[in-house]
Amino acid sequence: MPFKANILIFFLPIALIFTSCNSAEIEEDADDDYLKTDSIQQVKLLEDGTLNVLMSNNIASYYIFKGQPRGFEYEMLKLFCKDNGLHLKINVIRDFDYLLDSLQAGKGDIAAGNITITKDRRAYLDFSPEVLRTRQVLVQQLPEGYKKLSKKQRKARLIQDALDLNGKTVYVNTGSAFYARLQNYAAENGIDLTIKTVPSELGTDELVEMVAKGEIEYTVMDENVAKIHASIYKNLDISVPVSLSQSIAWAIPKGNLHLKKLLESWIAERKKSTRFNMIYNKYFGSRGHLHNPKNYLVVKGGIISPYDDILKKHAVYIDWDWLLLASLVNKESKFNPSAKSSFGAVGLMQVLPNTGKRFGIDSTMLLMPEPNVIAGTRFLQWLDQFWYKRIEDTTQIIYFVLASYNAGPGHVLDAMYLAEKYGLNPQVWKDNVEVMLEKKSQPKYYKDPVAKRGYCNGKQPVDYVEKVMRYYAFYKAYYDKKPAQKSLALN
Repeated sequence: MPFKANILIFFLPIALIFTSCNSAEIEEDADDDYLKTDSIQQVKLLEDGTLNVLMSNNIASYYIFKGQPRGFEYEMLKLFCKDNGLHLKINVIRDFDYLLDSLQAGKGDIAAGNITITKDRRAYLDFSPEVLRTRQVLVQQLPEGYKKLSKKQRKARLIQDALDLNGKTVYVNTGSAFYARLQNYAAENGIDLTIKTVPSELGTDELVEMVAKGEIEYTVMDENVAKIHASIYKNLDISVPVSLSQSIAWAIPKGNLHLKKLLESWIAERKKSTRFNMIYNKYFGSRGHLHNPKNYLVVKGGIISPYDDILKKHAVYIDWDWLLLASLVNKESKFNPSAKSSFGAVGLMQVLPNTGKRFGIDSTMLLMPEPNVIAGTRFLQWLDQFWYKRIEDTTQIIYFVLASYNAGPGHVLDAMYLAEKYGLNPQVWKDNVEVMLEKKSQPKYYKDPVAKRGYCNGKQPVDYVEKVMRYYAFYKAYYDKKPAQKSLALN
């Protein structure tokens, strides 16, 4: 679909937008390193060098924070792909019950989600070496008024040994390793334990929150994740183990020996590294960023940035998915409204003062979030109309719009003319127009008579389009199927 909600009648001088190929963006931080694989020998696990990972969405594995994909296992997989010259593609499986089933059905190369290695799972899947080791613990609420109680008084009012669960009810997910462990524990020790199962889409994050609020008495979770929750919800006790140490690993389909061997050698080496310890402590150490209750609430609330409402509002005006607009803003400024580039572009959408002025926004207002977004989205709308007249397949328009936002439509037009001259499809971005735009840094191409705008560092807009669309894929995977909070019937 073209992005053509309400057509704005604005005149933008052709010279302004056709003559520059400077990237009006601030410098990327290290989190984008995994996108850069030019200097790394490609490992062809798949024909296109892409590692497709099925991930569970939780605070240990994968989530969005401050506009960026985060999570211990996500960062480890990102590092694995960077080290081996692979592109990382994430597919979020909301329902943990379907995570391993989806892997077995051939939907991905790896499944990750704080997955415990069990005998039953080994029967139909292979696993990487242990990524980390943890144990299962009981999660219970501290007694009312616990701050005024002595340590001895607190203990007297708590379950202190898993055997004391006799006659109690514990809530867990059906398909989780916790369910099987509790069943075995009750059978092994002859205790009368009621295990209540809950819809798998609720997840352990929701269950532990329900314990903290007093809605249920007990649940079970892995200790590494429980430590994060206990630092956020101060009224939780996680001191009672219900299992011995267990291995957390990545699941892989049976028969993928190349991937299995690659993971074995990589994990053995990386677990000795400082980088591994840094990533581990970032999430599970006492100073992990999620241990701040405000940060945790942002993650739980599904917030990309403080400007989500502004982006949602103005995305509607130009008929864009707001997640796509957020992806562009992330790439331009990392959601920093005070960002300034060396070329004079400013604000969330890195708008040039002259561009803002042409669209009715004075330069003095461009450091204000909403006026900056207004100017940027009006420019996007203008670009949409520009390309709508020239591109027959409307699904291709977004690539031309994004490239033009970065480099100006004149250089993209040149790339179209060059594509046609050299036997490529001028109506298709991938492997066609993008190829010729990247070549516009070479005299043979930018001096060609069909190229009217001269030199362009074409790699910048080509990378720009790729990265915006990668962010968009991350956001869509995380948000599109995000379930509404559900209440739990306790009967």
